[in-house]
Amino acid sequence: MERVISSALEAYLVSCSEDAAVLRKLMDACNVNRMSPVVTVNFNLPPHAVPPARKPANGFPALVDQLSVAEEEFRGPILNYLIDK
Repeated sequence: MERVISSALEAYLVSCSEDAAVLRKLMDACNVNRMSPVVTVNFNLPPHAVPPARKPANGFPALVDQLSVAEEEFRGPILNYLIDK
């Protein structure tokens, strides 16, 4: 599972372009690798509903069903980003 989503987990999620600009400035000031993408997402959306037809039919659990996000307020944005990716 980690190998499948590891590149997506390198992204920084922000709620607007202004936050993205501030984060990039902070990254530059701290000499943080700018190779990681900064992605603007809507933090107000609930997690996407994944219909059963889009989940594996071979008895394996869907990857999205195996992920947990410790902070509930970030669950929607993170899961939506991973699903959209």
